[in-house]
Amino acid sequence: SVAEWDRVLEFGERWIEGPLLPKLDLQLGRQVVNWGRSDTLRVLDVLNPVDNREPGLLDLVDLRLPVGMAKLGYYPHPRWSITGIAIPEIRFSLDPVFGSDFFPAPTPLPPEATSSGFTKHPQWAAAMSGNFEGWDISFHFADVYQDAPHLEPVAAQPGAFRMQHARVLLGGVGGDYAI
Repeated sequence: SVAEWDRVLEFGERWIEGPLLPKLDLQLGRQVVNWGRSDTLRVLDVLNPVDNREPGLLDLVDLRLPVGMAKLGYYPHPRWSITGIAIPEIRFSLDPVFGSDFFPAPTPLPPEATSSGFTKHPQWAAAMSGNFEGWDISFHFADVYQDAPHLEPVAAQPGAFRMQHARVLLGGVGGDYAI
């Protein structure tokens, strides 16, 4: 309902970071990770949900919501970095609620089966990036919940449906070349 919109309290990013070894850093806490190579299209950038409740009002940088995670960065060479991320907090994008100006349907959506919170089956991600003169390349892998839910029938209740978030494996390559 629209009343739910008024009760959302967001604390933003809260994390600590420090070196474990000369070439190994650890970052723990609720954080935003720009994971991928695009500023506007979120092809690989799947680690942080976004706040879509008022579409078009802010830039993507300001829409990302922080998630509790542990990020380990290893820098074997000045041009290469390897990043591993464990994400025990499951959080999905905030969409317009039924009754708001930006909710297009005349009826509310079915309830979501997968709720947000901490889980014993955390999401994870890994990336390897190389930055060179005039170009860079990165390789990304992840095992995450898909942010957009799909409609699924409820077995115990014929004719009833729920929104379910699927677990997906992702692999991708990104890069830039300056001309």
